[in-house]
Amino acid sequence: MTKNEFDDLDSLFEAIENDIKESMNNEVAEEMRDEHIEQLDKFVYDSYEPSQWSQRNVPRREGNGGLKDRANMITTFNEKNNIIEMEFRNVTEGRTSPPVSYTDGTYA
Repeated sequence: MTKNEFDDLDSLFEAIENDIKESMNNEVAEEMRDEHIEQLDKFVYDSYEPSQWSQRNVPRREGNGGLKDRANMITTFNEKNNIIEMEFRNVTEGRTSPPVSYTDGTYA
């Protein structure tokens, strides 16, 4: 670990703030994604099997465009009055019908 030297308190506070933002963006956001996936497994994927899709052999999307897909987990940061606020959203859109190939009746 390298030792930083600061000429004034403003430089020190700026460095601390940057470290906090970096940590929130990396470690905290990633931990939130891990916890979100754990809760999705518990309350969504392990709690029931949707008969609408399973009867038609349509696999659940899970981490492939579904709720567990990390690309759908968005974090944004807002800073106001020396408070850094992080918002976590899962932007996965629901599937109202399975993709169907109308030529041969199979599901994609």
